[in-house]
Amino acid sequence: FDLFRDLPGGLPALHQLTENLHREGIRFFICFNPWDESTRKEDPYKGMAAIIDATDADGVVLDCSGNSNERLQTIADSIKPGVIMYSEGMAVTKDMPGIVAGRVHNAIYYSPPLNLNKLIKPEFAIFRVLENKDADLRRELVISFFNGYGNELNSMAAGRPAELRKDLEFLGKTTFILRQNSGNFLSTAWTPLMPAVRDSIWVNAWPGREKTIYTVLSFVAEGHDGPLFEAAKSEGVHYVSLWHHEDLIPVKLDGKYYLPARLSPYDKNYRNTRKEGSVDCIAAFPVLLKLDTHGPAVSASMGNRIVVWRSNPSYSSEYREYTLVDGSVNIDPGFIAGELKICIQLFEGKDLIDELIYKPIPGKPWLVSQQQYAKYQDMKGMEYIEGGSYDYVTEHTDEFIPYPGPTEAVDTLVHDFYIDEKPVSNRDYYQFMQATGYVPDDTTNFLKHWTGNKYPEELADAPVVHITCEDAAAYALWAGKRIPTEMEWQYAMQQHELGYGTVWEMTNDLYDNGSHSFIIIKGGSYFKPEASWWYIQGGKQTPQRQQMLLLVGPGFDRSSTVGFRCVADKLKAIVIR
Repeated sequence: FDLFRDLPGGLPALHQLTENLHREGIRFFICFNPWDESTRKEDPYKGMAAIIDATDADGVVLDCSGNSNERLQTIADSIKPGVIMYSEGMAVTKDMPGIVAGRVHNAIYYSPPLNLNKLIKPEFAIFRVLENKDADLRRELVISFFNGYGNELNSMAAGRPAELRKDLEFLGKTTFILRQNSGNFLSTAWTPLMPAVRDSIWVNAWPGREKTIYTVLSFVAEGHDGPLFEAAKSEGVHYVSLWHHEDLIPVKLDGKYYLPARLSPYDKNYRNTRKEGSVDCIAAFPVLLKLDTHGPAVSASMGNRIVVWRSNPSYSSEYREYTLVDGSVNIDPGFIAGELKICIQLFEGKDLIDELIYKPIPGKPWLVSQQQYAKYQDMKGMEYIEGGSYDYVTEHTDEFIPYPGPTEAVDTLVHDFYIDEKPVSNRDYYQFMQATGYVPDDTTNFLKHWTGNKYPEELADAPVVHITCEDAAAYALWAGKRIPTEMEWQYAMQQHELGYGTVWEMTNDLYDNGSHSFIIIKGGSYFKPEASWWYIQGGKQTPQRQQMLLLVGPGFDRSSTVGFRCVADKLKAIVIR
């Protein structure tokens, strides 16, 4: 106890440390050596209580003591009810009612490696002690995980071998799963050693209220990849490997369904050493999540929190967290653009209740722009577009860089809006510049066809070109309007005889595929190259035709064949059913 008192800052500094840890959801334990009886006259129990009181400690590590001690617990609870007495060694059955947590020193070597303390008292918190100096911790880690409990890292002994890093990464993976599913691993109804189709591979089942977790342990050096244990196939339930984050489909064998498991192989020379062992972890989830890839948006029939991961969930992976509002949430498309695997996890509090895995096509473009709202007052030069139900479908000719589509009709509800009868002209844009003094930050090729900051008179009514989408948006904002979405532009052109085709027209739809950003332009232009189909197709195009305009930089983005027109709203939203 003198050690605690003599640390820098003393007990007040330790109390401040405890407060900081508590804010992060971390518990603070002190140590107590019952065998230290001859070095001072201080009553050890009262000394322990005083340290707990001064530091607000949550638990006490009992060195060399595996028995329950009513007096020790009582005096600790008199200071702070619920202080954990963390005993050393495997508690014998008669002591387990008085002990809630214990540590085990690499004690399970028999086969199968099942912890009977956990079987007798499922809520008993067991931690398997690992020595950092040993490095080869794989066998201890897989046994701990299989039994649904954690580990204590002992860092007293000298030595930090380089191999320790991979063991710690493995520990991070097991701990991540244990914490997301702690309710299951405390289940009093868990089933140890389910029948499996292969020797030296064992399965434990951990049922919960909504989901069941299966931990799988293998001491088969050559590994296993295939059906392993029996599981029901039913509507409303799906299976996910939480170790590999892959969907699993039950396999029918001899009239029964079996779940596949993938256990990694390891060097056969590791058999019967601390380097042996591999695991899998499988979850049976209710189907609660639904992904709308057009949004992208996620809806859920339960839960209150969504976490979206780039690739596999882990402590080192990037993620975005969202709070569900009315059972749904919009995902940031820029965050997932370019990824080949996206994992979406649904939580109720801290408990994982469903996981959805989505693998987009390589280079899938995600819509990153948002539709604005502009209720224009003066509708001169605009045509009213009455909304309604619309089968929205697009077409394109080149898939070198994937287009967003949709290539099959989507039932879409379009609200009423107004659209310019003609593209914005040079005269219109000149009036905007005179009124606002607008000049872009990068003027490369800006209004390249003008002379002396003025358009040639013969081009007064021609569509303004040599502008970027930012230049166009600035005009629209000044005019009290906005740039149309691709769907709005297409709907208007198929319902109404509006003039188009002189220049391509910008839409508001900005996409990110992880490598490129582009907007969709519509309508076609006067420029019609004929030497190769690789060129953008010239001439007037059908309204359904999608054409991307890659955004490189203002000097490249400004073109003599691309202009724009504006829209304004009567109602506020576009809903895709």
